[in-house]
Amino acid sequence: MARVTVAADPIVSKLIAAIGPEKVRTDEVELGLFHGDASTFEMGAAGVVCVPTSRDDVAAIVRVCADQGRAFVARGGGTGLAGGAVPCGDRPVVIALSRLDRVIEVDTQGRFAWVEPGVINLDLTRHLEPFGFHFAPDPSSQQASTIGGNVANNAGDPIASPTASPTLTSWRSNSCFRRARPS
Repeated sequence: MARVTVAADPIVSKLIAAIGPEKVRTDEVELGLFHGDASTFEMGAAGVVCVPTSRDDVAAIVRVCADQGRAFVARGGGTGLAGGAVPCGDRPVVIALSRLDRVIEVDTQGRFAWVEPGVINLDLTRHLEPFGFHFAPDPSSQQASTIGGNVANNAGDPIASPTASPTLTSWRSNSCFRRARPS
């Protein structure tokens, strides 16, 4: 198969029509920033990078990819060690979820938070501090790793309790948290 330049790739115009030009990246330098994650796996090559700002944008991107028979990969903070954000195959579309970063609701009684996948772990912990809580899954990359990446990889670390790993219940992550210990 002959390599198609990004500018000539027919999916680019369809993505721009679906979500707007400001959310579609095609510059080769920018695409190079999304060639992998923190894993030691061989890096890939993104065909196009989309930066959605809403759930509807994500749905539109996935629809375009499906209609065009194009693979896509979701990406959070790019801190993963499992290779989940590495674009594999014939230049898939990378969906960068970093702008989906809202904490939607906190339920201290039920001890869960509804968040978008781009919420950074440390930001959630800071959001919970006034309530006397701490977000338990706390990877060493807490300043950059996202809740979506934690969910995608069932990530946690030694300071998180074995039962506190985040679980996915819908588009919005149902994130467990525990009461903070007094300093």
